[in-house]
Amino acid sequence: MLLRQRHRDLQGLGVRVVGLSVDHVPALRVFDTALAGFPFALAGDWHRGICRQYGVLDETKQAARRVLMLFDREARVRHVIEDFDPEHPEPLEGLLQAARH
Repeated sequence: MLLRQRHRDLQGLGVRVVGLSVDHVPALRVFDTALAGFPFALAGDWHRGICRQYGVLDETKQAARRVLMLFDREARVRHVIEDFDPEHPEPLEGLLQAARH
């Protein structure tokens, strides 16, 4: 997964990565363990409020879409990658560019 590989680059730019899911924390721990551990935190949005607030909740499936968002220090959205596909990580470069500025 390219996000795992680029995590150090993001950290070097002062970016803190958090994976957000509508799953509860125990399920996220199992998921993280099964994938040999992510280098970033996973957070559960069991009540789906955060996902709704940022427009990433698929109400039909009751699941969060794969979206990467870059926030500035004031919690404003600076860059968004819609429907991120780890198999096609090219858009991640745009996020890195935005983090540099």
